[in-house]
Amino acid sequence: MHVVFAIFHCCLLFPGTPPAADQLQAYLNDLASPNFQTREEATARLMESGPEALGILRKAFFGTELYDAKRRMKDIAREVYLTDKLGPPRAFLGITHNRYDLKNTEDGRIPPGATAIRIESIFPGTSAERAGIAAGDLLIALNGVRATLEEPATKIPLWIATKPPNTPCKFTVIRGGSGVRLEVGDRGRPVNVSKLNRAPMDVVTTAGHPLVPPGAAGLRIGENIEIAEGVTLQRGDVIVSLNDQSLPAEDARGTLMTWTGQVSKQADTQRPDEMEVRVRNGRPQLVPRGAPSIQIVRGGTVLELEARLGRRPAMLRNSANAQTPWQAEPAAIEQATQQFETWWTESVDPEGTFSEQAGGDKRWRMESGRR
Repeated sequence: MHVVFAIFHCCLLFPGTPPAADQLQAYLNDLASPNFQTREEATARLMESGPEALGILRKAFFGTELYDAKRRMKDIAREVYLTDKLGPPRAFLGITHNRYDLKNTEDGRIPPGATAIRIESIFPGTSAERAGIAAGDLLIALNGVRATLEEPATKIPLWIATKPPNTPCKFTVIRGGSGVRLEVGDRGRPVNVSKLNRAPMDVVTTAGHPLVPPGAAGLRIGENIEIAEGVTLQRGDVIVSLNDQSLPAEDARGTLMTWTGQVSKQADTQRPDEMEVRVRNGRPQLVPRGAPSIQIVRGGTVLELEARLGRRPAMLRNSANAQTPWQAEPAAIEQATQQFETWWTESVDPEGTFSEQAGGDKRWRMESGRR
């Protein structure tokens, strides 16, 4: 299997390049679409326009009675105004994730010494969706730099928050497949390493299996082997690390032979008082201190996905726990916001009748999909 390079280009407007008047009008018309996703995308495009769009937005605001369109127009105008006063807001990729760093002890697909975050969900219409990132992906690299124990994957969302919208970037993800890391000294599930010496194997690199780390090698199993209770290696499975070290490309099979000999010798001399409990692959195990380990992967692929970072969707901007999209001092944000309100003056729903309007009007239904 070869590494798949999936490249998705996002057609976004660059800062300082306002859309033409006819394009602005098309986006404004989309704000009245009965499709929620169409309204979200039009809102994002209009937020990328320059301050010259403020007059057009204000005029359109008074030209419609649609509550959601009026709300969006004011939000867009506020975004454009604050961008002009405070600079571009924080970028937004559009993912939720597990919020901590995964290692190969938690997910056997992750290379030794690397870290990853698991993508839990994707916000529709965002840069993540356009780039092809999917729920369940393991994010392991940004702009070609792999996340490590020293520079963990949880820093990737923090990096995104320091960039302006339209910043180009490339994400590396692991998709699909499975992996397991076994502690050889686990007395509850001992591993029979001698079977590995007799098994047919061939050496593979990243080109032969995408989960083999670049510059390293793996050993692909040629037949089914039961090496532990409930653990059967299948033909095509690949050994990718021993003792949390990648296999050297120049002598992968010799490294395995040396390792199995050391493991057998250590098992014969291990004393009971040298045992300890570790949590590995989600369960506690009684293993020798410094117990050797083996990591095997099955299936899976690596994708390189290109994107341009976007802006926080309108549906998330006003939530109570939303992070402010601006990197300016809070006092400066408050002052600029008050200046905008003084200039705009009008309320979106002065009579408080939105709930009555919304009840029987399909325009306010958050329909899925695209028009």
